[in-house]
Amino acid sequence: MPADSGTFAADVVTQNLYLEISQAEDPATARAASRLLAHARSLHRELDARYFSTGVEIVLSINSLTAPRAGAELYGSLRDLHHVLEQERPGLAIRVVSDNRYEIEFRAVDGDPVADAVKYLMIPGSAEQVVTAGATFDVAQPPDGSSPFSVLFFRQLSTALDEYRRDRATTSDCRYLETIWADDERIALSNKPEAQMRRSLHDYLRTRLRDADPVVLQEQNVNESKPVDIRIQWIDGHRVSLVEVKWLGKSLKDSGDGLADMWSDGRAREGYTQTLNYLHEQRLTAPDQVVNATLVVFDARRWGAKWTSAEGYTCTKPWHFELANLDYSEVETEEMGMEPPVRFFLEPALPRAA
Repeated sequence: MPADSGTFAADVVTQNLYLEISQAEDPATARAASRLLAHARSLHRELDARYFSTGVEIVLSINSLTAPRAGAELYGSLRDLHHVLEQERPGLAIRVVSDNRYEIEFRAVDGDPVADAVKYLMIPGSAEQVVTAGATFDVAQPPDGSSPFSVLFFRQLSTALDEYRRDRATTSDCRYLETIWADDERIALSNKPEAQMRRSLHDYLRTRLRDADPVVLQEQNVNESKPVDIRIQWIDGHRVSLVEVKWLGKSLKDSGDGLADMWSDGRAREGYTQTLNYLHEQRLTAPDQVVNATLVVFDARRWGAKWTSAEGYTCTKPWHFELANLDYSEVETEEMGMEPPVRFFLEPALPRAA
């Protein structure tokens, strides 16, 4: 992975912690803490940090690596853990047996010291620390409160979607989105506008996520038959983001004669379920990858939108749905990797008082 600001931040935090520990503890403890932090960084690199919502600890012996305990569950790679972490766990406790063997328990974690060992502890929203026999050392946190060791690819996508909303979607300020409207006031959509919406978002992400070097591809299959609108393969090779695009509002009929019925909340719920299914399919076809999925909804609903030969396109309350929430209560899940749906309200080119 190329060095970026996050990598440099992790390097600096690791170096500063080593210096702090070496001044307070004996040399063997400081060296063990340095090895421990390498495993902590590997854990964050291999797994989505949201897996640690109930806390994670890593324990490493100071003087020598130790044999696994009888009956212990062993893993040869931290990456392998993502197969068992998709369900809620009371906490993740890792004991380093050797450089590439880990003893795993699912139990609550704590900040208690361990004899002849050093411990890395992360409890999201509470603490990220290195614990020795004699002291506890805080891990410096970035301004956003994440771990300095976290891989922020998924967060970069979330930020890019927020920026796309502001820069392009809200005012249809894009060569693709300019073509999705049937009228200059942006009351009704043209026939089958989704392809242009997808191209617009794809074009933006391809440019915006350049530093992370994802491959953004349109209508990619997650299996033999199901195409997802946008699939992002992140540069670390085992993180994938799936983006499904849906639209709401009224569009021209296929015949071009008047407007079709309005798509609303029900279509958004269908899109959410479809996106969740894509997440499941991707995990089945690529079990070694950490996958997340996001439904993106282009909301062009207008209250009372209609077309007549005498008046053309008219609308009773063009801004009515600006702050409206979509109802996902029947289908929404807290499943790991399924992101909260994103809604872009496409503003009409009419005064708010209209």
